[in-house]
Amino acid sequence: AKLNTYAQFILDGGLINHYPEVAGRPVRICIESKTPIPDAVATLMAIAHSKMSTFGIDLHYKVNPRL
Repeated sequence: AKLNTYAQFILDGGLINHYPEVAGRPVRICIESKTPIPDAVATLMAIAHSKMSTFGIDLHYKVNPRL
């Protein structure tokens, strides 16, 4: 649900309305977690990445143990 909210904010123009200086720049949603995500979540992230990339949105995940 959170990924959908982020994508909708971007696609509906909310990002540009709030931050007009980023217009025309690449968009990336970066999810960070202290531990690796479960396989089922990784599968969901791969599907979401594929769908979002069709709209020019890059979805990225990384483990950050410092969180």
